[in-house]
Amino acid sequence: MSLEALKNEILKSANSRKEEILKEAREKAEKIIEDAKEKAEKIVARKRESVIKNLSEKKKAALAVTRLEGKKKVMMKKGEIVKLVFDEVRKKLSTFKKEEPKRYVDVITSYIIESLEGWSVDEINIRVSKEDYDLIKKNLKKISDKVSDRVGRKIVINLLDEPVDILGGVVVSDKEDKVFYTNTFDSRLIRLYEEERDEVLNILFGE
Repeated sequence: MSLEALKNEILKSANSRKEEILKEAREKAEKIIEDAKEKAEKIVARKRESVIKNLSEKKKAALAVTRLEGKKKVMMKKGEIVKLVFDEVRKKLSTFKKEEPKRYVDVITSYIIESLEGWSVDEINIRVSKEDYDLIKKNLKKISDKVSDRVGRKIVINLLDEPVDILGGVVVSDKEDKVFYTNTFDSRLIRLYEEERDEVLNILFGE
C-alpha cells in the first residue's frame, strides 16, 4: 500500500472512530444530563417536602404556643377571680367581728378548744389581734369557763398583751411558750384556699 493510500486509510479510520467517539460522548452526556436532572428533581422534591414539613411544624408550634398562652391567660384571670372571692370573705370576716361580737367570742372559744385537742396542759397563753384584745379581755372568764367545761378540766388562760398581726382568731401556746398552735382566720383561709380552690373554680366556672 502506497503512503498516500495508507494516509487515506488512517484518515478514514480516524473519521469513523471520531463519529463513534462523538456518538458515545453524546450518549454519555445525555445520560449524565438525564441522571443529573432526575437527581435534581428528587433533591428539589425532598427540599420542597422539608420546607412544607418545617412550615407545617412551625405553624403547629406557633398554634400550640398561642393556645398555651391563651390557657395561661385564662387561668391567671380565673385565679384573680378566685382571689377576689377570698378577699371578699376576708372583708366579711372583718365585718362579722364588728357586727356580731358575741358570736365572735364564741368562735374564739371554739378555736381555743380545738387547739387543746391532744394537749394535756392545764395552763395556756393566748394572743389575739390588737383590735380584738379589749373584747377578749372583757370576756376572758366566760371563755375560760366554757373551755374548762368542754375539755373536762380546769384550764387557766393567760391573755398576753402581745398583739399579733392577724385578721382574727387566736394563737395558743403552752405557758412556757414552747409549743404554739395557730388557729386564726388567716391560717384557715390559706388552708381553705389550698384545699378548696378547685371546688371554688368548679362552682364559679363549672369546671
